[in-house]
Amino acid sequence: MARVFTTEFRFRQFWLKALVVIQEEEGRLNVRLRVFDPEALRILGKESIAFAGLKGYKASADLQGEEVQELLDTVHDAILDHLNKK
Repeated sequence: MARVFTTEFRFRQFWLKALVVIQEEEGRLNVRLRVFDPEALRILGKESIAFAGLKGYKASADLQGEEVQELLDTVHDAILDHLNKK
């Protein structure tokens, strides 16, 4: 079963939004993010990303760079805040 939700988070001086899909497959979590804001698109270079595990972005070769990691750390915290509210 998948959990689908939107999250809003502050990154630097911007308020950004992302659509989050978390799905468990074969005992592990897979995360898909879709961003809509121009600032997030500029940093990530694409509107959709996917990775295995809640912190899988840290190991992804496509998601390297200080600014990318900083943004995804912020998204990660927003996801955890959302999940902990339920």
